[in-house]
Amino acid sequence: MRIESLENRRLMVADPIHVGLVYLETDYLESDQDVGSDSKGDRFLLSFTGGAPGTELTELIIRTDKDGDGISVGDPIFDTEVGNRGKNGAHPFTVQKIETLDGTPADVTATVDDGGQVLKLNFRGFSAGDRLEFTIDVDEVLRNLPDLDEFNQRLDVITSGQEFQDSILEALFEAPDYYAAEADAIFLNDFGDPAQQYGLDLPPDEGTDIDSRPNRSAAAVGTATQTPIPASIGGFVYRDDNDSGTKDADEVGLGGVTVRLIPVDTIAPQNQLETKTNADGSYQFTNLMPGRYRIVEVDQPADLEDGKDAAGTIDGQVVGSAINPGDEIRDIVLGGGDVGVEYNFGEVPLGSIGGFVYLAAPGADCDGDHDEGDSTPLQNVEVRLIDEQGKLVATTRTGADGSYLFDDLRTGVYEIVEITPDGLLDGGSHPGEIRTIASNIFVPVGGSVDGGRITNVALPPGGEGHEYNFCEAAPGSLSGEVYHDRDNDGTRDAGEEAIPGTELVLVGSDGNVVATTVTGPDGAYKFSGLAADTYRIIETQPLGYIDGIDSVGQINGTTVGGLGSDSDSLVGITLRQGLHGVNYDFGERKLASLSGRVHVDFDEDCFKDDDEPVLEGVTITLVDDSGNQVAQTTTDADGRYYFTDLIPGNYTVIETQPEGYFEGGAKPGSAGGVSENGSRIGSITLTSGEVAVDYDFCERPPSEISGVVYVDRDADCFRDPGEEGLSGVRIELVNEAGNVIATTLTDASGSYKFTFLPAGFYTVREIQPSGYFHGGQKAGSHGGNDSQADVISTIDMGWGETLTQYNFCELLPSELSGIVYVDKDADCFRDADEIGLAGVIVELFDENGTLVGSTTTDASGAYHFGNLKSGVYTVRETQPEGYFHGGQV
Repeated sequence: MRIESLENRRLMVADPIHVGLVYLETDYLESDQDVGSDSKGDRFLLSFTGGAPGTELTELIIRTDKDGDGISVGDPIFDTEVGNRGKNGAHPFTVQKIETLDGTPADVTATVDDGGQVLKLNFRGFSAGDRLEFTIDVDEVLRNLPDLDEFNQRLDVITSGQEFQDSILEALFEAPDYYAAEADAIFLNDFGDPAQQYGLDLPPDEGTDIDSRPNRSAAAVGTATQTPIPASIGGFVYRDDNDSGTKDADEVGLGGVTVRLIPVDTIAPQNQLETKTNADGSYQFTNLMPGRYRIVEVDQPADLEDGKDAAGTIDGQVVGSAINPGDEIRDIVLGGGDVGVEYNFGEVPLGSIGGFVYLAAPGADCDGDHDEGDSTPLQNVEVRLIDEQGKLVATTRTGADGSYLFDDLRTGVYEIVEITPDGLLDGGSHPGEIRTIASNIFVPVGGSVDGGRITNVALPPGGEGHEYNFCEAAPGSLSGEVYHDRDNDGTRDAGEEAIPGTELVLVGSDGNVVATTVTGPDGAYKFSGLAADTYRIIETQPLGYIDGIDSVGQINGTTVGGLGSDSDSLVGITLRQGLHGVNYDFGERKLASLSGRVHVDFDEDCFKDDDEPVLEGVTITLVDDSGNQVAQTTTDADGRYYFTDLIPGNYTVIETQPEGYFEGGAKPGSAGGVSENGSRIGSITLTSGEVAVDYDFCERPPSEISGVVYVDRDADCFRDPGEEGLSGVRIELVNEAGNVIATTLTDASGSYKFTFLPAGFYTVREIQPSGYFHGGQKAGSHGGNDSQADVISTIDMGWGETLTQYNFCELLPSELSGIVYVDKDADCFRDADEIGLAGVIVELFDENGTLVGSTTTDASGAYHFGNLKSGVYTVRETQPEGYFHGGQV
């Protein structure tokens, strides 16, 4: 039973049309006497009321031939031009004004012959309530004489209302959906009040209106009735085999189906109509009032479902809209004379969808077609059918052979949902094929969203779908361990401890996370209940550890998977349904550290003694086995340095030699290594968690030696107060190999110093200063051999020592002089008058009797020996000839 909704109906009945035209003799109205000059055209006022919506006055005719016998006495004529019939002034048709109710412009054109008796007006846009005022000259025929002049002389230029009476008015009206309507009337001198009687915007015959002139006006008021033009509509009820919504030539019509036509808004009363389709499915409604309709298919044909209905066409244009689903076409607007065709109702046959639910063989996958020989049918599995709006259409359960079937299905797009049995996993869903009525062949339809859903199953009318199958799988698992791989060999050895609480994530082939777990106290983890897929296991790096070697596990004894490009991931683990993967392990390492100290080494043993200070601010660099710098630091106030958070591996520690020190040595620490030189310890192997200490560098402090070169006035080679230093004296420092390694000059105070010296045996050598005699040398604070002139040797210098008082004493030169003279009084004392003897040879001998100098006396008898070294000398004179030896003092 069909329940129809009702709409409000409004009968569109057209009101009668009343049209009125008032004639006013203008000349007389402008004069106080019953005379006129015909100076202006006579006035006409036009208006109409009523009619159907859209009614317009299209044509109006005024005929002044009252008897229909042509011009005769008493007939008015229209005087529009001078020189033809007419008297005094001639005035053509002139529009004075047009007033429209809605402000839309209206047009009027006139056709009239000068001296004629017919004025024809054609209108555009002139509607009910609009008002036209126009003028034209009207004269009355008093004598119908053949001579034109005599005829005109007998004309009355003032045509009163009484004289215009009996003229004829004809009007033609047009409106949509109606036949043209005509009105006619006779002008009357006594016409009453058109406004009061018909609602026309016209002045009354008598009254206070400025245009009320009883003797000089006439009016015609006519009435017209409009008749609607009937319409028709028809179509088909048919079986739409392809559900296209369009009736194809080979689609059969359905006879005996009740169709109802319901008027909604019509211009005249219209009954609701019903009919039954003919044998070919056609129906038709005729002789209909123009207006708006809806068509309802009342009966749903047996074994068919509601299909697509379609609005038809009127004059080739689609008019109306079909309500799908709903068996209704509405908003059909039929105009007068319209013929609506192909307002059709499609019905479609019902279809079915079926398939199987089965368990795949162990180790097999669900990718292939259903093979009854390899698989196991699953009974009593729930299967649901969902429509395109997500609503549940039906539920069924599989039989003993695993089959299911949904029948009597309407055309539409469906989704099939299988509820996975407990203990099993979605293995895969397999869209099947549908055979259509139109083609009678099976075609693939639908898509697999996941193992338990088949979507987009577009079932056509009468379609038969089969092999929409669901494969179930037994769950599998993946497991392994996370442990501290101390030797970093990728295998968990005895004693290598578990790392509990480590998070692991399992990711499927679609990139989505399947599961998350954490390792237990024994470091083990396991992902259970897994569907067949290709998996990736990602480990979250445990706190306090760094990435080690991960291990790919085995499934059924075969290694499956590989190491990911990112650390801590195992990828490409293809797990087939019902199988179990083991030994997917993650080895981790702990960070290592390395530390040491830099200190001063006085005794060259590179072990820090209590009296050996540490060195702060020394730069230490750590490089890996490829020579790449890993870290750099400086020693602290305790002389210590630290490298922490180190990845286990091979390292080298390099010390940047501190300024002011000599390289001492490098000592490998607790994790071993090789001292490559005094500033480098290599081949340090740090294992997981290793804390390597005592990688020390020892530095040798420089020593210095100083002394003074001075004038030894008392020749004791001990510097006394007042014995001045000698500047600019060259001093050489000679190493144990006899090589001069440094030279210097004494300063203004006679001092010299050699600094930044390594420990060893040294010799200090003086270059004898010019103008002085060698005095001696003295070994200073740390001893030495000072037995050789100008040399102090065998000076034993340790590390960090300051050697002083390695001095050289120099002697000033002496001089000796005298005179050889004639001693007249033989007292060996030279008196004033005793003269010197020139040219006497005088010789000087040292204390060993060695001749050291010889000279001769000058003119005054004087001699002089200079630049003599301190000592005991002998002066000997060679006896001058001619004189006797006198004596010597």
